[in-house]
Amino acid sequence: MQWQIADLPNILQSETITSNSMLQVADYWTCLNSQCRNKSKTCWINKPCSGVRDNAAEHYPVSGEIFRRWSHKITDNLSTVEQLSQQIIILLVNWREKEHKKSAQTQQIPRPAEDITSMTNQLLQMLIATQTQ
Repeated sequence: MQWQIADLPNILQSETITSNSMLQVADYWTCLNSQCRNKSKTCWINKPCSGVRDNAAEHYPVSGEIFRRWSHKITDNLSTVEQLSQQIIILLVNWREKEHKKSAQTQQIPRPAEDITSMTNQLLQMLIATQTQ
């Protein structure tokens, strides 16, 4: 661990030389909002102006693929760490929407144990109904 800390300046310098901006992006956009499920990771925050309160609903997690694309855009001078290109913003919005849909679908799929319990209850109710007739 000590050698990693001691070597950190060299690592950062080599990342800068190779035009890899992912470390700067991750550092600048580290999520500190306790309401965000991506806290302590990297989120782009869509704030209309600097005085607006940080709202977790305006957080867009940055996936590994988007990190790479963003870094390439910075290298090509089409984006900066602070100011994203429209393409990167679109990727972030689409990725978050896709993740929300996956999450919603996962929550809607009934679990097998719930199905068995529900089916058992229905069978018991039918059995009781036929026995009482």
